Amino acid sequence: MEDKISELEQLKIENEQLKKKLNEINNLPFNLNVFKKALNNISDSVIIISTERILLFTNNSFNKTFEYQSQDIIGKHAGIVYGDKTGMAKYDEIYQTILRTGWEGNIYLKKKSGDEIPVHLTANVIKNIDGNMDAIFGVIKDLTQQVETERSLQEAKDKYENLFHELKNVVYESSPDGKLLDINPAGVKLFGFDSKEELLHVDITKDLYVNPEDREILKSEIAKKGYAKNYEIVVKNKKGGHIVVLETSTTIKDSSGNIVAYQGILREVTEEKKREELTNIYVSELAEVNMQLRNSEIELKKLNAEKDKFFSIIAHDLKSPFNSLLNLSEFLVEDIAELSMEEVKSFSKEINRSAQNVFNHIVNLLQWSQIKTGGMEHVMENVALSSFVNKTIALIEGNASKKNISVKNDIDTRLFFIGDRTMINSVFLNLITNSIKFTARGGMIKISADETDDMITIMVMDNGIGINTLNIEKLFRIDKHFSTTGTSNEIGTGLGLILCKELIEKNNGKIWVKSEEGVGTTFFFTLQKAEI
Repeated sequence: MEDKISELEQLKIENEQLKKKLNEINNLPFNLNVFKKALNNISDSVIIISTERILLFTNNSFNKTFEYQSQDIIGKHAGIVYGDKTGMAKYDEIYQTILRTGWEGNIYLKKKSGDEIPVHLTANVIKNIDGNMDAIFGVIKDLTQQVETERSLQEAKDKYENLFHELKNVVYESSPDGKLLDINPAGVKLFGFDSKEELLHVDITKDLYVNPEDREILKSEIAKKGYAKNYEIVVKNKKGGHIVVLETSTTIKDSSGNIVAYQGILREVTEEKKREELTNIYVSELAEVNMQLRNSEIELKKLNAEKDKFFSIIAHDLKSPFNSLLNLSEFLVEDIAELSMEEVKSFSKEINRSAQNVFNHIVNLLQWSQIKTGGMEHVMENVALSSFVNKTIALIEGNASKKNISVKNDIDTRLFFIGDRTMINSVFLNLITNSIKFTARGGMIKISADETDDMITIMVMDNGIGINTLNIEKLFRIDKHFSTTGTSNEIGTGLGLILCKELIEKNNGKIWVKSEEGVGTTFFFTLQKAEI
């Protein structure tokens, strides 16, 4: 009972002391309302507590932050805002320090709702005019936003650190003078160094670039655009092996706009580049094969068409002369006893003419088929053109004499051509024979030649009946078979000019014709000129 009376008396004493302290504050020599108004305009929380830790004043910022009304908290012990995160022992330690020297630091305080917030507390003792401790003045800064920002920054930093270390691509930072300031493990691995520290000591331009001038070009590109994206360069590892990378980089500048560093990412594409090159090779080879197949298909279709026409010519052009031979020979066999010598002689001439025509057909057909099957030998040599033409003229001079046609060789004896003797002889034989065939009795055939630096153009000209313009288009084409009888009813094979075109092309030349009906025809063809 006595103990309870003692406790009550103690409470009364403390209550009287508190009233006295409040009266002293209210009786301060300056305008307290002005002081309170000033404190209420401060954004940070302000508290005044007694040396016994009783709350004497809280400003508006404190009340808002800690969710109290002044009348609900004034006169209460400061422990009302103590939190579990800091702990009572720490608060007691801080209180003792404040009394001795004042205190500043970060702690947690509790709001009315029970939520604890991080704050920065600055607290000092207020002394009266006698120098005695009168109260404690504290300024509290809410660190919730700052702590949240720092936590976000730390999380971002941790993520960046993880990304920096775990990223498979190379991430680097370098100085303008070509020194690495930082590089991730992927970079150390790519360049084949034993450690990051070893790599940081290399000269980028000298030790990592295959072509040192590439770095200056890249720096120029970044200076011009402010960045480089997927810029392809070839770098080298510690052992000198070449590596193809795509670089994306930018600059770090100081407040004056000067470049102080480069930051970038390197993505290795060596294998991709190899695959791309192989793909390009395969595509190119495939395109070439496809082209060859298309050409082969076109050539095959052409050969099939020519083959069909070839058999058509055989069936058509050989049938008539063979029928003539058979009919004439059969007539001789059956009626020779009743025929006069003149009649036998006439029939014999017709048989000979038909046999000769058949022979010419067969020779041309055989030559044409040999060309198409590659069976004709092709021997290129230097040949004196004028004497070569004279020999050809001698072979068919009898045919020209029968029609009283003159064949004149106007070719310069100093001209030599490069070609196959047999093939070119067939060309001359066919062209001169054609001129004889389509030239009237008493006509003229002239063979001449012009030269350029490397070619000879040969002309076989006659003053025969000429060729109709529409029929000129049918010449040299096996799909447009064209054959007419001569001025003395000579029969043609229809293959002569086609054969001439094939033979001339085999000898690297060209053939063409100019003609006018009733005036004459000139065949032109070219041969390579030989230097003698």
